[in-house]
Amino acid sequence: GARPSLTKVNRAEAAALLDRPVDTALVDLATEVAARTGGTVVLTDGVRGAVAVRDGGVWRVRQPAEQGRYAVGSGDAFLGGLLVGLDAGAGLPDALRLATGCAVANALVAGQGVLDPGRARRLVDTVRLDWD
Repeated sequence: GARPSLTKVNRAEAAALLDRPVDTALVDLATEVAARTGGTVVLTDGVRGAVAVRDGGVWRVRQPAEQGRYAVGSGDAFLGGLLVGLDAGAGLPDALRLATGCAVANALVAGQGVLDPGRARRLVDTVRLDWD
């Protein structure tokens, strides 16, 4: 019954929340969570990227070509980057790019949360977003 202005979960968490199969389309999961919360919803899907639903529109986040092999903690790094971007006044698209840069930078280095902020910011320019 909570009405958060922002919800960020991963595919598996959204599927469990909604009691849906984990292979349900990511956009469908995000849209249903958004309908329940009334706020912006960001769902991550590992190396497959992420989606964000806001006001009925969908941003699809495409992962940059550079990827690491240390995925543990990348969801937390994504959330951290998203919040830093939004807190600094960035719009959702730019905050999603920063979040993705942080997640990839985390995956490039062994150890969760051990990322190079400069590298994360350089990766921002390689993140492609599509708007539906």
